[in-house]
Amino acid sequence: MTNHTAAPQPREAADPALRALATAVETLVETFTGDIPFGAEAEQLARFNTAHAYLDKAKAAMLAPLAQMESSGELLEVGGQKTVKAYLTHAWGIHSGEAKRLAHLAQGLHNEALPETAAALDEGIVSVGEASAIATCAEREVDKRDGHRFPDAQVYRSVIDTGLARAKRARAAMSVEALNRTAHALGVELNPERVEQGDAAAFAARGARLRRTFAGSFLFEAWGPDAGAEHLQAALVSFTAPFEANSDTGALTSKYARTYDALMASTGFAHGHHGCAETPGVKAFINVTVPLPALLAANTN
Repeated sequence: MTNHTAAPQPREAADPALRALATAVETLVETFTGDIPFGAEAEQLARFNTAHAYLDKAKAAMLAPLAQMESSGELLEVGGQKTVKAYLTHAWGIHSGEAKRLAHLAQGLHNEALPETAAALDEGIVSVGEASAIATCAEREVDKRDGHRFPDAQVYRSVIDTGLARAKRARAAMSVEALNRTAHALGVELNPERVEQGDAAAFAARGARLRRTFAGSFLFEAWGPDAGAEHLQAALVSFTAPFEANSDTGALTSKYARTYDALMASTGFAHGHHGCAETPGVKAFINVTVPLPALLAANTN
């Protein structure tokens, strides 16, 4: 197996299709060089998007054959890599995370396990990046499903595939992050006990770490269940100062600095009550709503 990680340079085209592609790319690249004429920005962006769509279509067409070669063993014998992920990482010179997502899509297309996503990809509804995100989300949710309730992995995968592909059709501007959140929400809806199980697992794996540096600073990191995050966030909010300028310098204090100050204030408060017989109660926030006419009248008087 090769350890080559550098992005390969295009070789001389060996067949008519590749020679035509090479010629088209050279012509296209020439039109992208030089300054963009004033007022032509919108047209140039449209050309960029169209060119990217064609390149995306070509990339998508290569994925299923790569998965087929992995299944037959030819990818290892000829390409020197056992999996599509490894091959894309080394031969295409891309990040392993992107290669993993593309490998999920390649397997889904080859095995016809993602019919809705495949159709949306063919119609240009989703890009290769979005389709690979859907494929990755589908595999993640399959792995996290309740095997007793959903014994058939492919049936469950089809549910996730259908839900995400149709969501993208309904909302064309849906981002990859939104697809990821939707997949998680769908998984929770299908497996309602997952939230409680996840919370228990996060609590079991809870922890915190304080590291002091030689430069005289420190780093603090904590992790745990969502309930702990709510508790910590409420404590920080109660001690966070308003966003206003420093009375001495006039400079604005950043959100991060105010959060740090709140953390120090809360720890100081807790340390001060460390020996108390009873734990201090939770601070209460009282919102008073005043009608605008009454407030204006009060300011006038």
